[in-house]
Amino acid sequence: KLELLEEQEMNEERKHKEWNVHYKEKVGIDIEIPSIFIDPVFPIFSKKDRHMRKVERQPEAKASVQLFTYLLMDLAKRMPAYRCQGQCNAPDEFFLGAPVIKMDQISGRENA
Repeated sequence: KLELLEEQEMNEERKHKEWNVHYKEKVGIDIEIPSIFIDPVFPIFSKKDRHMRKVERQPEAKASVQLFTYLLMDLAKRMPAYRCQGQCNAPDEFFLGAPVIKMDQISGRENA
């Protein structure tokens, strides 16, 4: 995926900036939110020969995946455990697969 990012002139720093602009414009978050990019498609853990050759041909990508995976694990270990305070159970209908959409007001046209 590193090759794909380079073809698009995209890198982790540019993607980080793009995400933060999106957070500000679409969600109204004015602070910079840290981001860690871990390529979910890069076959670093694959045992297939062709995948192992691909990983070895891209040492920068391999180092990047290893670094960001380490940073994410370190962050996860340092964060306090999540404690639910309040509504932490899904409605019973959720486990039956029923759609759950809560709306204050419903409007629409019949036979639209």
